[in-house]
Amino acid sequence: MGSPGSIRPWRKSRTFGDIYGGRVRNRVTDQIFERTHSIDLPGPHDELPLVIADNASKHMVFPAPANKIVARVRSLPEQDTIGITHLWLRRAKPNERGTFAEFVCGSGVRMIVIYPWPSDLTLRFGRSRPPARKLREFAPWTEDLRSGHDGWSLVWTAESLESWCLDYLLLHEIGHHLDWYGRHWSKANSRQVEAAADSYAARWSSLGVHTFEPGADQKG
Repeated sequence: MGSPGSIRPWRKSRTFGDIYGGRVRNRVTDQIFERTHSIDLPGPHDELPLVIADNASKHMVFPAPANKIVARVRSLPEQDTIGITHLWLRRAKPNERGTFAEFVCGSGVRMIVIYPWPSDLTLRFGRSRPPARKLREFAPWTEDLRSGHDGWSLVWTAESLESWCLDYLLLHEIGHHLDWYGRHWSKANSRQVEAAADSYAARWSSLGVHTFEPGADQKG
């Protein structure tokens, strides 16, 4: 029997489903990262969620450690998290860097994927100053906006990044999990999908923050 939050190696098994919901952020632009995954289904005696922890790769770090992510999931009402089968701290490929997280479901698997950040804890926006709504979204955790020869960037501390992961990003993806249980997701109502996920994050965040802005160009 697997122990709660135990780390288990990733193995290819059966191909499943599409990414039906979840927030994937590639730099400043949110989009669905359409990719097929292969993963083991949980065994009948496994304690859920199972944890898959990759090495983050050179110069990358995960925003929070696996044990704290599992503990945060277990701090929430059981009826909200039941059915989540996997938490995957997934090593990002070079073209995926800048992606924060996603919720994936299909063929018996409901998985939250968390991606690593640059080890200097800097979120880079390029030459254009990030829009005010984007800065308001991150303001509860950091307002250290800088401009230099390589463009605009927002600098975090290890503590603020971990807090953001546990008190917003993870909760947002659990909100997508609940939304998928409630109704079938479609691209036509992506604004409502994001609003529902953010509403859940706001309800359970210890900071009491709410980042969703109606009318903003947010896609789940």
